[in-house]
Amino acid sequence: MQENADVWREMTKRYDIGYVIFGITDQTPWGQNFLQMIVSDPEWSIVYLDSYGLVALRRDVVSYKGIIERYGDRL
Repeated sequence: MQENADVWREMTKRYDIGYVIFGITDQTPWGQNFLQMIVSDPEWSIVYLDSYGLVALRRDVVSYKGIIERYGDRL
């Protein structure tokens, strides 16, 4: 999932993944690839970011709308 955007999208749909909490200090190639993938994906909004991690919410989840409007795309 962390290395292939198509697999990530498939698993997101299959398991109804609506949020991601991820440590940005992960220096593995697959971790860095995943970070780039989630940050650049227009279907996701970064609502929290610090020097240790990020929280991303899927934009099409209705219950996240207010959070995304208030805190979205915090890069």
